Amino acid sequence: MLQLRDALNPTTEIQNANYPNIRFFNVPYGYAGTPQDKFSYPDQCKWLACSPATAQNQTAVGYFFARKLSTELYVPVGIILSAVGGTKIEYWMSRDILGTFPDYTQELNNLQVNSNSLTGL
Repeated sequence: MLQLRDALNPTTEIQNANYPNIRFFNVPYGYAGTPQDKFSYPDQCKWLACSPATAQNQTAVGYFFARKLSTELYVPVGIILSAVGGTKIEYWMSRDILGTFPDYTQELNNLQVNSNSLTGL
């Protein structure tokens, strides 16, 4: 993920990132073998108002998108970031969906799934 601190003109962008109607929510990284109703670390789960103190570590693309929407449409914007780099898309798909792709039929038939196995499979 390209963070705002790594975008063009980061010092200026961060200093001017005072948009209280833009909020960021970063989903903490974690994995589970089954869908979850709650986050494992609820103390890390909170909305952050966009400010010079909070903007630098946020997604640059999300920030610029939210800023454009907020300033042109005059509406509050919330950006939810749930990103895990280096994972295959198959890990995020259910067994039922993967089963619709013939290339995965044999792999799914051979897979022994338990609560400690790969997410989503």
